[in-house]
Amino acid sequence: MSMGELVKWDEIQQQIDIIRDINVLKKYHAALASKEFRKQIDGSIQAINKCEKYKIKIEIAFGEYYQGLEDKKDVKSPSSKLTMISDKQQAETEIGKSRETINKYARMSSIEKTDELLEQYESKCNDKGVEMSSMGFIKFAREEQHKDLPEIKLSNGKFNLLYVDPPWKYGNTMPIGTTSPADYYPAMSTTEICNMPIKDLTEDNAVLFLWTTSPHLEESFQVINSWGFKYKASFIWDKVKHNMGHYNSVRHELLLICIKGSYPLQNVKLYDSVYSKERTEHSKKPEFYYNMIEDLYPNSKKIELFSRKKREGWISYGNQL
Repeated sequence: MSMGELVKWDEIQQQIDIIRDINVLKKYHAALASKEFRKQIDGSIQAINKCEKYKIKIEIAFGEYYQGLEDKKDVKSPSSKLTMISDKQQAETEIGKSRETINKYARMSSIEKTDELLEQYESKCNDKGVEMSSMGFIKFAREEQHKDLPEIKLSNGKFNLLYVDPPWKYGNTMPIGTTSPADYYPAMSTTEICNMPIKDLTEDNAVLFLWTTSPHLEESFQVINSWGFKYKASFIWDKVKHNMGHYNSVRHELLLICIKGSYPLQNVKLYDSVYSKERTEHSKKPEFYYNMIEDLYPNSKKIELFSRKKREGWISYGNQL
């Protein structure tokens, strides 16, 4: 594989589609990033972005490879173009990147319609005269998915139970080795969350279950008050696994209970305020809390905002459905 061959873009595309050897893909990725290769292209933003596009395509293939692995199992993933190996730690060694970087590749591989979105992202960057990047592509893809989010319809009237897991935006730098929520979905500022038309969605008497994290605890009360609710109590989800924080090693999230008007429990049952369940996917909450809410308020008209899946008996709204 010579540098001269790499300039033939169609051949690169063909090779990415059929290659099953991770070491060959690594060479292509390194070559596309090299100064020697950059000297061969004309230096225009269009040429640079074509180079970046193929780098991203290879990174998506790395992500497929990594996602297809099952720890300590020698399996093959039908969705991956690459040969499987026994565990993810070995995969990190094989790919030759940090776990944080490989997780970024995995996030890209989980985006639907990657080829279509990548072409759109290339066109947008060319029009603006800016260089493409992996993180730029992730952000662009999430924004495009966010555009397709339908409006919340009130054809069935208002709701008296809201379950909300806001996409909090973290304005400061994240600790080394961690990722930002914005890497997974479009994040919102506290002001944007406060300005959501929640008052139009809710009855005069209603209950709100609001997820928050320790860094956003103070902002949570701005949201609660702007939506017309009053804080009453909280539950703690002990996630077992730790995450890096600025002031401590974080292993919990908070579920705040808030009331608008008067809305007592429909089933007077006191659940333990702490529930331990090991975290899995980013931001995915335990099924336990759905069951708890349905038990406490069996007769309520329920809506979940920023939901990941539809649930029987609820109105579900979110761009990850």
